[in-house]
Order: sequence, then structure tokens, then C-alpha cells
Amino acid sequence: MKKLFLGIIVLSLMLSGNLMAANLKPLDQYVEENKDYMNDPTVASYLFTRCAAFYTFVAAITIKKNEKLADKFTAYSTGLSVLNAKHMMKQFDHTAEDAFKSTQKTFEKMAEYYKEDGQEFFAKTGSYIEGTPLQGDLGVCSKIVNMTQ
Repeated sequence: MKKLFLGIIVLSLMLSGNLMAANLKPLDQYVEENKDYMNDPTVASYLFTRCAAFYTFVAAITIKKNEKLADKFTAYSTGLSVLNAKHMMKQFDHTAEDAFKSTQKTFEKMAEYYKEDGQEFFAKTGSYIEGTPLQGDLGVCSKIVNMTQ
């Protein structure tokens, strides 16, 4: 009986460790692992697109409460997407068409991950961002926007 009880406790702890698992690595952790992120063209491109997707997600969850703020987040998203396409043209010698297509394809995949994770976190915690792995993404993306303006 003690072994069964111990097994249940161990299994519960293993499963609860996965409570806040996300599709994407938290951006604060990603940036920590890529300290020279703005000087690495590939990492910078990833961050621009990922933050564009994040801000689209934030706009979607904000629009009912604060339309002006949601518009601001949408503008950040659009600006970062355009910045990434220009970055790809300059750094990787992409044509405008290829750069925008690539940015859009990656953006859509990341936006879907944010939607899935946000819904899962909200169901588990009652919050889309606060107290979830997405909270760090907000801080990183805010820094990225400030650096690019």
C-alpha cells in the first residue's frame, strides 16, 4: 500500500512539473542562451518574428477590454514583421517577396503556438500571461520594441 501511495505521489509530481509546459521556449530563457542576440542576424530575425506573433496574441486577448491598447499591440506586431522582412532582405539577401512570405509563414506558426499556450495557461491559472511562461516573453518583446523604435 505504501508503494502504491508513493508511486501516486511521484507520478503526480512528474505530471505537475509539466503544468506550465509551452510550445515555445520562454523568450527570457532564449535570450539568456543567446546573449549577443541583436548582433546575430538569425537570432534577431527569430526574435522579431516571435515578438510580432506575441503582440498579435496580446492584442487578441486585450481587444475587448481596451481597444486602444490592442491597436498599439497590433502596431507593434506589424512593425516587427516589416522590420524582420527588411532585415532578411539586408542580412540574408532575400527578395522582398521571399522575405515577406518567410516572415508570414513563421509568424503564423508562432501565433498559433501562442494561441494554444495562452488558452492552456488561462484554463489552468485564470491568466493568459501573468504567472505563466509568457510573462517573460512580454519583458523581452518590450525591450525589442524599445530597441527598434
